[in-house]
Formats: sequence, structure tokens, C-alpha cells
Amino acid sequence: MSNNNVRDLRITGSSSAAGGYYRNVSITGEVQISGDISCEIFRGTGDTNVSGAFEAKITRITGTTVVNGDIATDRLTVHGELKAMGNVTLNDAKIGGHVIVRQNLTSEEIKLHGLISVDGDCAIDHLRGKGAFEIQGLLNVGQMDLDLYWPSRAREIGGEQINVRKPQGMASMLKSLLDIFKTQPDSRLIADSIEGDDIHLENTSAKIVRGNRVTIGSGCVIERVEYRSSYQQAPDSSVEQCIQT
Repeated sequence: MSNNNVRDLRITGSSSAAGGYYRNVSITGEVQISGDISCEIFRGTGDTNVSGAFEAKITRITGTTVVNGDIATDRLTVHGELKAMGNVTLNDAKIGGHVIVRQNLTSEEIKLHGLISVDGDCAIDHLRGKGAFEIQGLLNVGQMDLDLYWPSRAREIGGEQINVRKPQGMASMLKSLLDIFKTQPDSRLIADSIEGDDIHLENTSAKIVRGNRVTIGSGCVIERVEYRSSYQQAPDSSVEQCIQT
């Protein structure tokens, strides 16, 4: 990708292009890319469909991009929708829209102001922001600091520091949608098990929570808590069984 002879790809309107190696890719409109594509910078505005795998150093998506293979990118910014039929590997991501992954997602850091949907497992070193997630498998997270703005779900969550809070203020775009539909989503996290070192939960339903220092904040429904060194519980939360191990 560092070859100076590598060409750019710029498309405006409705068209198609072959995959291959490019320096900069800029797409505005409705475009079909056949095969794998690899580039330095990808900018997609409109509707892009890649029939193969996708690789880029920097990826910026405004609109809808569908990749029918794996995605690997160092830096990802989404203000629209990104859908991957394969695995997704990231270093740094800012998600202000919806990212859909049909297999597994791996990332060093994600700043979330939207929604992540993963059919497989998800491994993130640092997840922070305001948004929601739907993970069918395991969420393995080093540090999670998240305000829930929509219902969220994971089968299992494991990490070092897990901090889940109820919404502190309504985001402007979400508030506009709620005003239109006159509905208020139940911004609740549902999981079979949550395990970590430091855990602080609000608006969470779980079968079991295990940790060293555990705080069950407001609005939780937990079947069983196992803690080692410290435990706190809000008066409006329900915990059926709590034991120190």
C-alpha cells in the first residue's frame, strides 16, 4: 500500500469497480466493488457493497457500507451503518451509528455513541461512551465505562473494570426519535453472567455477578452475587442471594 504508483479510486453516482490495491478510495453514491479491496484511506458516503474482504488504515463511513468478507482497519469512524459478514479487527473506533458483525469483533478501543451488534464473540480492550450493544456470545472487555441509551445484551461479560450506568441525559438524536414515536426504551443490560475485578452496575438484570469489589446500583435485578473484598447495594435493587467468597 505504500507504493507511489498505486492509484486512487474516486466514484460519484451509481457505478461499479474492481477490487484491488488503492491509495485513497472516495465513494459518493451507490457503488458495487467486486472482490477484495485494500487501501490507505477509505471514505464512503452513500451505499457501498464490497463482495470480498476489506482492509484499510483509515476508514470513514457516512451512509451504508456492506462488506461480504472480513474487515481489518486501524482507525474506524462510522456515522451511518457498517455491516460485515465476516470478522472485524480494529485498533481504534468511533461509532456514532450502527456496526453489525456477523462473526467476531476485536478492537483495542471503541468510543461508542451508537449501537454494536455482534453475532459471535467480542473482545475490546477499552469500551467507553454512550450507546448500546447486542452480543450473542462473550463480551471480553478490559475496561468498560458505558452509559446505556438502549436495551443491551450479552450472554457473558468478563473484564477487569466494568461500569454500566443508566442514561444521564438524553442524546439529541435519540430524544428526537422518542418524541416522534412517543416511546421510552428500557435502557437495561441483560446478561447471564458478569465477572470482573471492579464492577459497578445500574439497570442490569443478570443471573450471576462475580467480582472483587461489587456495587449493585439502582434498578438492578440479580439472582446471585459473589464478591471477595467489598459489596454495596442500592435499596431499589433486588439481589436474591449474596455471598462473600
